[in-house]
Amino acid sequence: MERYLDSGAEAYSLAVEKFLYTTFSSPRPYVGRDLRSDYLELLRCLAVPLDRCVERRFTDTRLRQMLLYPAAFLSTRPSRTPSLYHLMSHTDLTQGVRYPQGGFAAVIGALRGLAEDNGARLLLGREVASITLAGRLATGVRLVDGTELPAEIVVSAADLRFTETRLLPKRARTYDEKWFASRDPGLGTVLLMLGVEGALPQLSHHNLLFSSDWTPDFDACFDVPVARRPLQASRSIYVSKPSATDPSTAPEGAENLFVLVPTPAAEEIGHVDLYRGVASPRVDAIADAALEQIGRWCAIADLRERVVVRRTLGPADFAERYNAWSGGSIGPAHTLRQSAFLRGSNRSAKLRNLYYAGATTVPGVGVPMCLISAENVVKRLRGDRSPGPLS
Repeated sequence: MERYLDSGAEAYSLAVEKFLYTTFSSPRPYVGRDLRSDYLELLRCLAVPLDRCVERRFTDTRLRQMLLYPAAFLSTRPSRTPSLYHLMSHTDLTQGVRYPQGGFAAVIGALRGLAEDNGARLLLGREVASITLAGRLATGVRLVDGTELPAEIVVSAADLRFTETRLLPKRARTYDEKWFASRDPGLGTVLLMLGVEGALPQLSHHNLLFSSDWTPDFDACFDVPVARRPLQASRSIYVSKPSATDPSTAPEGAENLFVLVPTPAAEEIGHVDLYRGVASPRVDAIADAALEQIGRWCAIADLRERVVVRRTLGPADFAERYNAWSGGSIGPAHTLRQSAFLRGSNRSAKLRNLYYAGATTVPGVGVPMCLISAENVVKRLRGDRSPGPLS
């Protein structure tokens, strides 16, 4: 295990130095002598899938699952994940997981404060109808109420497919429907947000519940036609109890649970009626099955009776609220052909001043990657072609 994590640390260092904080706009950083000695190892890590890398080193099912499950947070399955991503075991098990007090809303609040302190004006709750154009320039955005906001530079952190196919006319699209049709939108989820009376000492802040044979779980999310996918979706789920770390997330004497159930990225699974707070039958059934599973596996027999607040989200909610491609909740899968420069460019090829940020562009999914994507836009604007982070 130590050797495996040391290897993950080396892959992590290589990624940070060469492949995350970059726009891939120049080949120079990738032909230097300092990288040539790493080419063979790099090619091996790209060519060998993560499951083969782990399974030839470990025989214990629990160890294998601990080291393979990060693939789900990369929006794919271990057999399609390049073993380069074993670096995530280094970040999880060596660097450790960080939690922001106040939850991720506190991170958003901090970013908002920094932006406003530096002169930014934020317009919230405004729906954009289109990006306005003049020749090969984006001139701003038009809101659905007809208001036009002029801009010298436009950066879209929205879903890339939505930006390209809904906000731009065909002549200005870098990526068309045909391009997206050949790619993998990644993982969908049903999310449960629960308020539970009483303490839950059976659960830690982070809990991963794995089926002993999880191949059917991944099949249910990725390889089975929607009509035949099982109602309960994956049985390997993630349960977070933020109230274990952050007392602000629940009243005294209660707990706050966040449950992530992997599903296909398929809007057909359903959504929640925002006006009545009623979930579609399929989302409701997946949520019920997850609650029953947690109660049984974690020895909390009366869990369902103790739930006093229950909110759910399904793939259709991600499509409707966030314009997510196919209802995916994380972002496009990190398969080989959707990693690094193969993930696409963070700058439009048709419009000189349109840029992309967020989980659907480089370098990838997750809060850290999204923040790095913003830094990469800054590097584009400065003409900075270096591969590492800004000082």
